[in-house]
Amino acid sequence: MKPCGKRLSNEDIANLASYVRANFGNQAGAVTPAQVNRQR
Repeated sequence: MKPCGKRLSNEDIANLASYVRANFGNQAGAVTPAQVNRQR
């Protein structure tokens, strides 16, 4: 899979990660754009 870091904003990645967390049984809270930025 090609890297997509330059195509997706921090907000886009946070929304995607939050969706996956919420819909696959994880009880963690939403991911924030600030959290994504720290991990980049």
